[in-house]
Amino acid sequence: MDKKTKKVVGVAILAVVLAASIFEKIHFVVKGAGATVYSRGDEAVLLLGDSYSGYKFPYLKYPLVMALGYLRVPADLSDQRAAFTLMRVTPSGIERHQIVKTDDSTGASFVTPFEDGFYAMCPGTVLCKLTERGFEPASEEERRRLDDGNLLVKGSMYGQTIHGWTVHYTRWSPGDHFEADIGKSGAISVTNLAKQDGPYLWVIVELTRPGQKSETLYDVNGAWHWVSEREYRRIFGLRDSND
Repeated sequence: MDKKTKKVVGVAILAVVLAASIFEKIHFVVKGAGATVYSRGDEAVLLLGDSYSGYKFPYLKYPLVMALGYLRVPADLSDQRAAFTLMRVTPSGIERHQIVKTDDSTGASFVTPFEDGFYAMCPGTVLCKLTERGFEPASEEERRRLDDGNLLVKGSMYGQTIHGWTVHYTRWSPGDHFEADIGKSGAISVTNLAKQDGPYLWVIVELTRPGQKSETLYDVNGAWHWVSEREYRRIFGLRDSND
């Protein structure tokens, strides 16, 4: 192959690579790590982050997205799967319920424990109650008793005991750690393993029963993860590559 032919071939390969970098997309997912623990006597109720945020953009844009990330400028969100796991720990066992929400607008705020359950304010200023299926509208009697949500705690509950439940949740500081004593059920330990202060947590939740080894209940690293297009589609329920 002469020099002229080699040059033409080289230019052609470069053109193909450049075209691929413009039109082919790279796929990232971020899992929403986080844990809130409500403890009372021998039991604990845990709300654990189980959502996914998806980002896809051309390969050529990757260096810019990473550079902006270091400057705390978020990338444009492409897809989202809103979900959380409800877990109850008692002396008799561990109960788990994964709750997948149809869209992010169904989220609840000001989750507050009461003697008969957990209540929150859902979109549309509707008082709702936590069930095994998620947050559902409260009954008329419950709305009256809680003054249509005015009795919900709007501020920080960290380390406080609210209606008999002690509340703890993961915080952003690297190495943040707390433990919740749940009597005969043992103790729950929660640690943020992230190495630096930032928007992504790495949360591990462990349960230690009396006389037993620790059991990991939850271990989620909320940093960006590069995934294949097929895996990306599986996570977000996308049917074909034209997503």
